[in-house]
Amino acid sequence: MNKIFIIIPCYNEEITIISFLAELAEVLKKQSGFSFAVIVIDDYSIDNTRNLLSDFSKKNSVENVSYKIIELPYNVGHQKAIMEGLKYSITTDFANIIIMDGDGQDAPAAIPQLLEKRNTDVVHVKRGKRNEGIKFRIFYFGYKLLFKILIGKVIDFGNYCIISKNVTLCLTDNGFINLPGFLLKQKF
Repeated sequence: MNKIFIIIPCYNEEITIISFLAELAEVLKKQSGFSFAVIVIDDYSIDNTRNLLSDFSKKNSVENVSYKIIELPYNVGHQKAIMEGLKYSITTDFANIIIMDGDGQDAPAAIPQLLEKRNTDVVHVKRGKRNEGIKFRIFYFGYKLLFKILIGKVIDFGNYCIISKNVTLCLTDNGFINLPGFLLKQKF
């Protein structure tokens, strides 16, 4: 059976994390032939996220879906939280890793399509329209512009992707500041 890890960094997501994980669980239960380990990296949330995650993981493990909550001892930021999940994953046996954000903006419904392409080193999910405020949209526009200037490429995806074991080892060996930027620069 193919073991797929799903790494989900989160910080102060008490409003959305349980509905997101429930939606994810429904999608994963339908994927026969796969075993999923959902690894939620709590980036030192200061709201009720930790308690909600603990309760959810105890009550919702099923035959092909298990949960592991990694509680960081201090806030390290989104990208480093992803790295902590990747570091954990290489100590275990897995076929591929899916990385998703825990804020509910990454649709679990895309997972079956990602699984079809699991023999590719990196497959990104292209970003659609996000429900963000004006401040975020201005910041994100600036981020994309700076990214274009520094990297020379346009970015139209976030962290949501499926990666191979080979890519995971490359990421943990080299480290990264920005996952999409690092993956864009590589030749997998």
